[in-house]
Amino acid sequence: MKATIVWTVLPRGVRPNGDLELSVHLSPRLRPDGASAPLSTFRELQEPGDRDRNWASHAFSFGVEVASAAPTIGRARSYATVVADRARLDPRLWGRLLAGTEVRAHAPNDLRARKIRSFPVGHVHQF
Repeated sequence: MKATIVWTVLPRGVRPNGDLELSVHLSPRLRPDGASAPLSTFRELQEPGDRDRNWASHAFSFGVEVASAAPTIGRARSYATVVADRARLDPRLWGRLLAGTEVRAHAPNDLRARKIRSFPVGHVHQF
């Protein structure tokens, strides 16, 4: 079984002082060895609050680099440390979720015979 973390960073706006705001969503991508497996078999999701066993109990550090062609924005590099809010991890609810949830392996659709229609981007750019 394999569990990885998927990071999704989305723009959230601009502060009055010009700083950019981002939202970061972390989610587990779970891959069972067979066709399916109970969620409780993924060690990374067990025991919320236990730093040795659970990915959500760690502080994450990541860098963000923002570049723009606009001369007023320029180029900036900023770093942030993100800490999971462990107070929101309810061990009772977490235990019930782990016990009754099945993780099924993803079987992608065969799209080899599907036709793809594409159009020159220049036509769209004129709008």
